[in-house]
Amino acid sequence: MANQIEEVDFVLVICTENYENRFKGKGETGKGHGVKWEGAILIQELYDAGTQNTKFIPVIFSADDSAHISLPLSSATHYEIKSEDGYKALYRHLTNQPHTVKPELGEIQSMQPRECKQDFLDTNWNIPYSRNPFFTGRDNVLDQLHKKLTSTKSVALSQPMAISGLGGIGKTQTAVEYAYRYHEEYKAVLWAKADSYESLISDYSSIAELLNLPEKNDKDQNLIIIATKRWLEENSGWLLILDNADDPKIIEDFLPLKPKGYIFLTSRSQSFENIGISNPVELEKMLPSEAKEFFLKRSGRIKLKATEIEAIESIAQELDYLPLAMEQAGAYIFKIKCSFQDYLSSYRERGLRLLEKFPASTGKYPESVATTWSLNFEQVMQKSIAAAELLYASAFLEHDNIPFEIISKGANELGTAIASSLDNIENDPLVLDEVFEPLIQYSLINRDFAIHTYSIHRLVQEVLKDRMDVPTQRLWSERVVKATSWALPEVEFSYWYLCNQLLPHAQKCIDLIEKWNLESQEAAKLLNGAGCYLRIRVRFNEAEIFLKRALDIREKILDGNHPDIAKSLNSIAGLYVDQGKYAEAEPLYKRALDIRENVLEQDHPDIAKSLHNLAGLYRRQGKYDKAEPLYRRALEIRERILEPDHPDMATSLNDFAILLEEQGKNDEAEPHYKRALEIFEEVLESDHPDVATCLNNLGGLYSRKGNYDEAEPLLIRALGIFENVLQPNHPDVAICLNNLGNLNRKQGKYDEAKTLFSRSLEISEKVLGPYHPDVADYLSNLGGLYSDEGKYAEAEPLYKRALNIREKLKEPEHQDLAVALNNLAQVYLDQRKYAKAKPLFVQAIEVIEKSLGKEHIFVSKYLINYANFLRQIRRDREAIKIERRAKAIQSKNINN
Repeated sequence: MANQIEEVDFVLVICTENYENRFKGKGETGKGHGVKWEGAILIQELYDAGTQNTKFIPVIFSADDSAHISLPLSSATHYEIKSEDGYKALYRHLTNQPHTVKPELGEIQSMQPRECKQDFLDTNWNIPYSRNPFFTGRDNVLDQLHKKLTSTKSVALSQPMAISGLGGIGKTQTAVEYAYRYHEEYKAVLWAKADSYESLISDYSSIAELLNLPEKNDKDQNLIIIATKRWLEENSGWLLILDNADDPKIIEDFLPLKPKGYIFLTSRSQSFENIGISNPVELEKMLPSEAKEFFLKRSGRIKLKATEIEAIESIAQELDYLPLAMEQAGAYIFKIKCSFQDYLSSYRERGLRLLEKFPASTGKYPESVATTWSLNFEQVMQKSIAAAELLYASAFLEHDNIPFEIISKGANELGTAIASSLDNIENDPLVLDEVFEPLIQYSLINRDFAIHTYSIHRLVQEVLKDRMDVPTQRLWSERVVKATSWALPEVEFSYWYLCNQLLPHAQKCIDLIEKWNLESQEAAKLLNGAGCYLRIRVRFNEAEIFLKRALDIREKILDGNHPDIAKSLNSIAGLYVDQGKYAEAEPLYKRALDIRENVLEQDHPDIAKSLHNLAGLYRRQGKYDKAEPLYRRALEIRERILEPDHPDMATSLNDFAILLEEQGKNDEAEPHYKRALEIFEEVLESDHPDVATCLNNLGGLYSRKGNYDEAEPLLIRALGIFENVLQPNHPDVAICLNNLGNLNRKQGKYDEAKTLFSRSLEISEKVLGPYHPDVADYLSNLGGLYSDEGKYAEAEPLYKRALNIREKLKEPEHQDLAVALNNLAQVYLDQRKYAKAKPLFVQAIEVIEKSLGKEHIFVSKYLINYANFLRQIRRDREAIKIERRAKAIQSKNINN
């Protein structure tokens, strides 16, 4: 019985009082078991269908029997078959005949369909396309998708759905139509482009922003992806559409392991075994009747002569019913207002061209696509050479969301026609719209005014490149690289949004640089700029590749003392500093400074920058005697050439204050911090990261001085800015959390401090790696907290790890190495492990003396710690000598 019910389209349920009783198991004993079993199957089928009943039809013999329709079928339409109307209604339902036959339409005025606009508000909705007013057919596919993407069976949730088919077959538009048609059945409808790893990263970041996830602005985009996947595993009722997943391997890392919603992807591929899809929905070409209906919609024409109808049918046949090709042809016919017969004649005269190269795994493009676009290309060239050049350039960029800035800023590199047309764009921005107009006319590009970008279909790109010979492809590759280089701004906070938009196109250009060996100054500039932005995004491995390639090009094509070589050296060194690779950074900073001092004027701002950067490196290495004169020299240059409120002045003051504070000169550091903060707040946005950095530093100083009431609001404000603009898992967030942890520790709020220390440690280990100097600092602070609580056994392994990191850095005279040695020695002393403690106390004193000098006030603290150890092991005479030396140092520093 179960198999029979599953295989049929309809089941007629005869609803009588006797059937109802047996359905409920209330019939006479020993009878009615078949009905009871049938009822169980019916209930299970309805449950599996998610209450969407299309199979079970209640039938009654009289109106009175309606009271005996079982509860699971009470909401279904029932039919009284003894009445003529009821019988006919049931027959129409079973044979899928309309209840009312539509009358023939009279003659009505032709009208172009209006654009369908989103008429609902849904916070969790990011479909990037408007509903297509010309969408035609695909009802069977949409129904099939709907059934599977609303099923409550566990397999529907665990296995994604896929639409596959030839490029241009209409996969994306079918997905868009599904989203609009059924959006009310989902709590969230999400969209991500899956044509590349970078696109997925970008769109998962957008989804995180849409869902307002805490990690939404994280510079480490891997953490954003993890957070988005976690949301998909913890929330139900959503639909995620992955568009253009032509290489299913790319999306593996982006799929949640145990999704609670539905995943639906479009792809040209036919094989999805790697993601568990065995039966994708194959999207076929349109039916002849659908193609005819489409052309009538697209052209805005209704009443046509028989010869025009025949021409429509012939055009559809010539185009092999491929939706993309028919859309292009329809747009051409509508805009030019030509007849279908004339279009058909022109098409047949020019013939079909096959695209020569396309991966067999995803099929090949039909001839019609290239031929139809050829018509458009020729029309564009006739209307505007500048528009044609823009189209050629677009073929070599990432196809989606091309920023206007590539065209406007790089116009002089993209051919004489574009350069001439956009010559006055700064004063007359509409000239860009005039260049776009012929391309929009033939649907060759789509603009997004909200984010100032435009998109071009990848098939258009491929056809354009296929029409070019090798020298022409190289020419346009070089032009695009140069234009993108001009569009990429300096990596400043105010330009981060544009940098993020340009990054996919810069990465596309990098492929062109390698393919054509485009070793030019513009190529190097683009590589260096993209690398610097990747560094900001904490994507260090990618950044290093780009920055090193930029240096390689510059060293090949420029003189050895060219300032641009110094810029590359400086960029790579900065990356190494971020990674804690101080020994590798030092020779690069030195060489950059040598070049700049050789070729630039004595007071050039780049010399000040190099001095400042090298000073910062020495400070991080604990080489304060080398750092201080460089900081002072950089500050002096800036004071001579810059305005007093220039941000670089604030940077010098802030970093010099750090140097003073690390040497224990807190009173000297404080006014420098305050002045730096005044400048930053005066000239920068209130949420600028540099403002937060200065707030954090000043707050940390107040905390160390015991001014807790002054410290807390500064640190909280700094943390708020960092988390908003740098993302919650940025290294600077970890630094601020660590300072807040120290503040709470000093106030005896150990639980709060532990949470803050643990979070800062977690961020640093994930983003910077387990052997970064910051990790050592956070381990030491957490260990200190456990020591304060008397939990020495828990503190010891943390101190050991911190010391191990410091020793791996191979900086034998660094103050932080002395700190790590002293901390571990102290926890050994607290546990009475005297033999282990003594050599560490002695070594700590030796290191701090080498680092700061034998008479520094910090040395006295280490001496006192060692004296306490000696007294505890009953070596009072030695302790007295050590204590006397410590007091002498303290007296000397007080007098000074």
